[in-house]
Amino acid sequence: MWDWLRRMLGLPERAFDVPPGGARVQDGDSLMVGDRRIRLSGIDAPEIGQPIRGPRGEDAGRLAASALREMIRGRALRVRPEGRDAYGRIVASVSAEGVGDLSIAMLAGGWGVALPSAGRSGRRAQMTAERLGLGVWGRGGIVEPRIWRAQMRSARIVQASIDRRSVWER
Repeated sequence: MWDWLRRMLGLPERAFDVPPGGARVQDGDSLMVGDRRIRLSGIDAPEIGQPIRGPRGEDAGRLAASALREMIRGRALRVRPEGRDAYGRIVASVSAEGVGDLSIAMLAGGWGVALPSAGRSGRRAQMTAERLGLGVWGRGGIVEPRIWRAQMRSARIVQASIDRRSVWER
């Protein structure tokens, strides 16, 4: 009833429960719950299409999404919104029955990079996963997702510039 006022004042939404099977994984740090886009707080997981360093060049984003899918399969979730990101997604702490905080679990499994909001426990989980060679860290590691995204944006800008130039040269 008061959700409109909460949104207008920029207050986070209320915590809510999601029944088993009620969330769809978008990528390693994002879920869809109905029409709500949820971004896990404290983690930056590799993007779909982002390669793992090393000879096999596996898709780190698909592997991370698959790990998150396994973590939530058949489990109820508790979503505690913390705010919204620049894309309008709900940034939230999400926990799953028998797993706990999904961001920490993903970091502990080696499926992302801890953001400052992950706190000491998130950084510790990532460092332990790196040391033990879990997830992407055991397959050659990754370029930090935020850096990879910036590189991809730059590459698209350069390509667009080349495409425009070639039109004028014809």
